[in-house]
Amino acid sequence: SSATKTSYPPFREKMSSCRLPPPRAHEMISLHEQRSVPFHFRRPANVARFGVFAAFLALFSACGNIDPIFVNLIRDSSSQEEEHATKRSCRIVIAAVNDDRGNRETLGVAAGRPLVGHSVVDWVARGLRELRKAGNWVESLGQDAVASDNDLLTEVSVRRAYTRTFLSHFEAVVALKVKFSGRQNLTTERDYRGSVTRINWVTGNVEVANVMNEALAEAVRRIGEDIERIC
Repeated sequence: SSATKTSYPPFREKMSSCRLPPPRAHEMISLHEQRSVPFHFRRPANVARFGVFAAFLALFSACGNIDPIFVNLIRDSSSQEEEHATKRSCRIVIAAVNDDRGNRETLGVAAGRPLVGHSVVDWVARGLRELRKAGNWVESLGQDAVASDNDLLTEVSVRRAYTRTFLSHFEAVVALKVKFSGRQNLTTERDYRGSVTRINWVTGNVEVANVMNEALAEAVRRIGEDIERIC
């Protein structure tokens, strides 16, 4: 209609008046400057983006693969058998390390694949030797020592040793129940837990071993804190 046609020119004039002004000279960035903007990998936002990308890459690469991932938890023993100066008078005698986990078949799941590894008992027993680095006198009952009244007799029960992947991270948990007895007629049981979360880069067996060893070290460190108070 004629009424509709006559309404076009005012509408166009109104829209043209709403156009943004051109950028000023000092606000313009050249194409060369846009390409030369550096990528800072250590910025939290960039690390998060790369972590998500790595998680999706690992997920798609593992799609359809349900084969177990073998994890070598026990590290090279050559660096663990170093002698350390004894700082405390009481001797810690490891009477037993028992595997009391509900699931002894696997160490968890990563990208839908079960994690399997060496004996958890040997792994935890070696981890407890790290108490020597804090100046503790640590021996094993029946092999290196016979317990006396002044010794701190220690029995360890492994309740949980588990790793899982979620989004772009690993989460490892080690839970131990420790019974102390012997020294000054002491008898007590305490729970210790180590929990570690790390970025999952490629869902590799070395990554799983590292994060589980960190969780065990955290639990052993807490045990050492109580031993220091007892001794």
